Amino acid sequence: MGRYGAAHPTTALQNYRQHKGGIIMKEPVFILFIVLTIVTVSFIAYATTQVTAERVLPSTMYVPGVTIPVSIKISGEPGPLTIIEIPPAGWSITGIISHRGTFDHGVISWNLPSFMGYESLQYKITPLSVPHGEASFSGRVNEQGITGMTGLEPAELTAERTLPAQGYLPEQSIIIEIVIQCPAGEYTITETPPDGWTAWKISNNGKFENGVIQWTQSGRGTGPLVLTYWLTVPLEAAGPYEFTGTINDQMITGQTTLVPHVPEPVGIFTDHCDFLGKGKPLGAAQYDPATGEYEIIGANPLQFESVYWGFHMAYKELSGNVTLQAKVHPIQLMSTDRYAGAAMGFFDSVAQGSKCFYERVYAVEPTPAVESIWRTMDSSNFAFELRYLPYTDYNDYDYELKVSRDDNLCRTYYRHAASDEWILFKTILIEFHDPVIVFVHARSVMDPNVLCKGIFSEVEIINESISSVQDWTIFQ
Repeated sequence: MGRYGAAHPTTALQNYRQHKGGIIMKEPVFILFIVLTIVTVSFIAYATTQVTAERVLPSTMYVPGVTIPVSIKISGEPGPLTIIEIPPAGWSITGIISHRGTFDHGVISWNLPSFMGYESLQYKITPLSVPHGEASFSGRVNEQGITGMTGLEPAELTAERTLPAQGYLPEQSIIIEIVIQCPAGEYTITETPPDGWTAWKISNNGKFENGVIQWTQSGRGTGPLVLTYWLTVPLEAAGPYEFTGTINDQMITGQTTLVPHVPEPVGIFTDHCDFLGKGKPLGAAQYDPATGEYEIIGANPLQFESVYWGFHMAYKELSGNVTLQAKVHPIQLMSTDRYAGAAMGFFDSVAQGSKCFYERVYAVEPTPAVESIWRTMDSSNFAFELRYLPYTDYNDYDYELKVSRDDNLCRTYYRHAASDEWILFKTILIEFHDPVIVFVHARSVMDPNVLCKGIFSEVEIINESISSVQDWTIFQ
């Protein structure tokens, strides 16, 4: 090493003392270098303590067996960091820990040699499958404790199914709703509708395979998680049907049995119902024999996107040639949306997208108008034609309408107020299948605050298959 080039500081200091009168100056320089190095290390250790770390949990509650995400947000002065996190005992890590963190003997650890001022560490953890009281988290960054959320209380997970309140009709489209009350976490939901029924329009990216609907959802814990799906009832459906389902292996409660719709006659019509079966029908129909008036209130489709589904109808199934005529007065119960109105005509069936032909008047319109609407092929788009009428003749929005089917040649009429004559509006050929659904209905729209009522008076049905005059006589 040379005469004075001792490697150890003590030796270097001794050599310096022995030759304090000499001319060798390397030893003091070497000692100064050591002092500067110590000062530098001390500065780095001080800098790394100037950080804050906050734990963020998605909720104050947990559900046994339901995975939850955890994040630790760190900010402060740059430098190397060592982070230790101790989750509740027995809980298991799910998936990958961010930033190459490791999990060993119940402890998660990270080493960040180049912390640049902000990081968000993340991991997912699954509680034990049975409740075990309050769960606690703890941890530190270097020697400083992690603040933020430290405890979770056990929560109850509930999932409740709602079936159409009016039962089902063959070929009808119905909506099933599942409302889940849960804190934040990851959930797997399975639902098994009746065998042979077709599920479609499934919310939240649900998938229908091999007769089972499945969702994988990340609940945010900010409110209920609502899942919906539509079903098409088979033509041959009869009797009660059962629904089953689970959420994270826990049974879905609520309604499980769907029964056929029980007809409710109203006046000369054999039944009334919502065109779309759903959990909370708002539609209604009643007949006043004293006045001869039918009052139909539209079924509000709430969150459903198509105004087509807002029908509530009183109807009768008839074969052969048929004519329906009535005085119609639409009344807007709430809001001022022009698309709510009252109508009368024919459906081929209650199937979604069935052929149809009807005449409608609106409750709110700048100028009085009648509209003919039709669908000549199943699942095709609607076609329509609107005709405005003189405001001076129809300023009270009272209309007299007629719609007829004669060997599948369908026509709509309206009575001209000034001349008191029937005006032919629309003629079109539609190949209906007997029996057809002859109906009067009111239609509400998507806005939950928009409901429409239709008043139908002097209702007359003329049909070759009706044997009793009383069935088609005008009710005064």
